Amino acid sequence: MLKQQVSLDKVMDVVADNRQDAYLARTGAGFTLIDQRSKLQIGTIQLNLEAVDLPGIGKMYLWGEAGFMVSGSGTILHADPVSGSVDTVFNELTFPEFIVNYIPWPADPNLLLIATKRYPVQKDGNVWFSKEVNGKTVYDGTKNCRLLLFDTRSRKTVGSTKISHAITCFANETLNGKLLAGTFDGDVLEINDSLTAQVAYHAFDRPVHSVARQKEMIVAVPHIDRQLIASYGDGRLCFYNTITKGKKDIVLPVQTPLQPSTSGINALPNNRVRRIFSLPSENSILVNYGFRGLLRISLPILDTTHYSQSAIDEINYYCFNRDSTQLLGVTMQEASIFGSSGELEAYDLKQQKFQSPFNKPAVTEQYKRLHKLYDRAGNYHFIGQKTGSGQDSLIIFSSNKTSPTFFVSSNEFVVNTSDTTLLLRSGSNAVLGRLHLENLDKNSYVFSVAADVNRNAEVFETLFEKQKNADGKIPWGVTRIVELQSGGYFFAGFNYVKQHTVNWVLAVDAKGNSLFHLEGLDKVINLAFFIRWTLKQNRL
Repeated sequence: MLKQQVSLDKVMDVVADNRQDAYLARTGAGFTLIDQRSKLQIGTIQLNLEAVDLPGIGKMYLWGEAGFMVSGSGTILHADPVSGSVDTVFNELTFPEFIVNYIPWPADPNLLLIATKRYPVQKDGNVWFSKEVNGKTVYDGTKNCRLLLFDTRSRKTVGSTKISHAITCFANETLNGKLLAGTFDGDVLEINDSLTAQVAYHAFDRPVHSVARQKEMIVAVPHIDRQLIASYGDGRLCFYNTITKGKKDIVLPVQTPLQPSTSGINALPNNRVRRIFSLPSENSILVNYGFRGLLRISLPILDTTHYSQSAIDEINYYCFNRDSTQLLGVTMQEASIFGSSGELEAYDLKQQKFQSPFNKPAVTEQYKRLHKLYDRAGNYHFIGQKTGSGQDSLIIFSSNKTSPTFFVSSNEFVVNTSDTTLLLRSGSNAVLGRLHLENLDKNSYVFSVAADVNRNAEVFETLFEKQKNADGKIPWGVTRIVELQSGGYFFAGFNYVKQHTVNWVLAVDAKGNSLFHLEGLDKVINLAFFIRWTLKQNRL
């Protein structure tokens, strides 16, 4: 968990899906996982991907409970921003074969559909992916390609076939078990889970930038040049009806920046397509184009509706939130010719206004600790703990609430997530209680060891108080609390004795009466082992 909420002001990519409660934001080599309900950053990790000009590098998908997959030139990694672990999922290619695209199979995300290509090797042993021709970047157009189906559970390739198409993009949905893909030659393919690929129709005389499908309608966007694989598509959309076999193009309006660039280098007017998004529940698609355009197109009648985008000069949308009510994207107050890398925002499609998708720190919001625990009703809570001269506070983001709850105090807090207990400490006094966060119904609660602790009884069940129980032997600094089978508690921590720090352990029964304690231990090498040994020796 992140103790420090970092500023996300140079976001270059965002991914989310409807299977996770989080989304992932990329800032350079940094990948930050953010909980959608609490808007709290729950993990971050640094990855150094290859600096190779290939369209397949750096493509991200959320995967598992708290992780994501990201592709390199020949590998696919699984990274967990919470634990900090990185694992190689796929690594079966040999030089000069490279990944050009991949996608989790929509019906079974544990299967990866991977498109690869073998590039020509020059006499000096180097591979060229692209080269400059008449001032333009031209990509290699050879078709020495394969489709692989890889099972992430067994870590084995379960299907492989050669194809005469260079894949440029995949759709995000299947229909009748078939997935759409765009190619370098401008074809739209249908691929089934047996890796049979058939041309659905020829869309363009240039590479396909993006493709989507809803019922009988297929929509595709071409790249901006005949031999160029870039981040943007040409400003037109091709709609193909698979029943009538009819095609119709829509050309998007050209947009200009709202204001001149302060750098003196102004971006040219354009109608280039950034992304298309499918809304199956409303039988429509959304198109992000130009500098800030967002257009809804109803299918199959192709009626269009433009969204209001206020005074923001450039907006690059990346994905929906979990319930598809908001689009997550990056906004820039000034249009740039160098691409979008700006501040993360969420655009509410119904209210047509921007909201913050995470809790923005003023500068850098520092937590002493960050906890996650579940209540008895099955809700989960992220708890950020702040400290200040013995007056701790907790800010609780709950999955079943839209606003946070605050615990403020004139004492120190010790949160134990394993048994959902909270220890209050002030000077020589201490109170241990069990949290009942399923009963949160106020915006804030005030805690004080010196006052009546039972005033918050609905959320804090008092187990015992130090001034009344335990013979005053609870260690001053608690580092571990273990609940005993007998109903009591085992405390491990330290006390200050004559300006020296000494380890201290204590066991109490269910009523808080002291069973035994050890003090003055100079050193405990393995605390977990010592706790187990102590409990066994004392039959606890």
